[in-house]
Amino acid sequence: VNLLDDYVADILLDAAASGVNVVEREGVSVSHPAKFILVGTMNPEEGELRPQLLDRFGLQVDVENLEDPHLRVEIVKRVEAFEADPSTFIEKYRDSQEDLKERIANAMETLPKVTMSDELLLTVASVCASLKTSSRAEIAIVKAAKTIAALDGRVSVSEQDVEEAMSLALPHRVRRHPFEQPRLEPQQIRSLLEEARESIGRVEEGESGEGQPTGERMFEADPSYSLDFNLSEKARGTPRTGRRLRVKAGNGKGAYVASTIPRGTPRDIAIDATLRAAAARGGWTGGMLTVKPEDLREKVRFTRASSLIVLVVDASGSMAVLRRMEAAKGAALSLLREAYVNRDQVAFISFRGGSAQVVLPPTSNLDLAVRLLGELPTGGKTPLSSALLQAVELIRKQRLSKRELKPIVVLITDGRANVPLSPGSNVRVELERLSRALRELEASTLVVDTRPDPWKPSYIQTIVEHAQARYVRLPDVKPEKIYSLVKDIIPSSP
Repeated sequence: VNLLDDYVADILLDAAASGVNVVEREGVSVSHPAKFILVGTMNPEEGELRPQLLDRFGLQVDVENLEDPHLRVEIVKRVEAFEADPSTFIEKYRDSQEDLKERIANAMETLPKVTMSDELLLTVASVCASLKTSSRAEIAIVKAAKTIAALDGRVSVSEQDVEEAMSLALPHRVRRHPFEQPRLEPQQIRSLLEEARESIGRVEEGESGEGQPTGERMFEADPSYSLDFNLSEKARGTPRTGRRLRVKAGNGKGAYVASTIPRGTPRDIAIDATLRAAAARGGWTGGMLTVKPEDLREKVRFTRASSLIVLVVDASGSMAVLRRMEAAKGAALSLLREAYVNRDQVAFISFRGGSAQVVLPPTSNLDLAVRLLGELPTGGKTPLSSALLQAVELIRKQRLSKRELKPIVVLITDGRANVPLSPGSNVRVELERLSRALRELEASTLVVDTRPDPWKPSYIQTIVEHAQARYVRLPDVKPEKIYSLVKDIIPSSP
């Protein structure tokens, strides 16, 4: 499901939730009942799902490789047995399958009678509230817990049923970092339930925030680098669709905006234009309109290519000198505002210590990006190679499902890289290779140099040269300069 276009996944989920499917073609709309359960599979290595879509999936399970060699041998034996004689294999397990079918049928009859105490309901709601999930989490947990009880032949939900339901309904909703394994251990779930029971009936008092870890410092964004893009003026212009660049679409995708005479065999016939062409030719015979091959017209479709701004921010210890992190955050906020105005997606990568981390996958949630930027601490070494590698891999994954994607990489750093990808590697060679990879992905790159002294040693020129990037020094940045650079890099709709 992570390789589907977002609008396709939205349509499938809407139909599954509402029980009604709507089909629209050539201005004609037909709706029909569609009662089904959506079962989707995905490999997280091929790209992430938006949190809004993840939340709409009721339950999730992990399919992991077996580590027990005896079980793996059993799998091999069963596959061989089935391939050698499918009929005998099916007959061997028929009784167990029939028992399972009967158990499920009985559970379906029992399910309407299953009840759940108000105390358990309140406990579930308290846990979900503490995890800051949407109300879909409680609904999924309650439904799953009742189903588990019914499958066990009981008409009352127990706490064990709730624990099992939470292990299926919560992991994909409570991840704090992208690409983090969606997992909640049984002990964690029991602890959450215990804390919820203790908190019920009393008013929780606010707690003061924890101090910064040793060796780290936190800087607020410098407002002098915050740009005013005049949102009210832009709001009075042409309504935006969330896509900057309009491109001609193929494969029957995109909005049908015009028709044309096909070159070769027509693939996407425009019925309305074809009928008009036949009528204009005078193809009426006995009150019927005859369509000939020369009347055929093909649809011209356009779609909006997504713009993805990958914000790569240096959070190493050198950025704390002269409070450069304040200025870097201010510049980053300016770019986030520009992304908000144009409804672009933003991904956020920070790097410090031993490696880089994708702290925010591609999203249109500006509030979340701003919050994560504000919470970003500073300290440690500068793993610049790891940051570029994360940017390259992120863009490649996004391209799997969005071929028209227009990536923009904004790198804010002082370029003083000192952590190679592997021990003994040459940092300069790594940066040259990764910078060329960005260029080969057709990523437009903007490097914001945070060094107070441009003559100090740095790898910035290496990145600019091999990525063919735009360059700007942060101490020289004026609002109109960043604005013009962003406007030049990111294409606008015609």
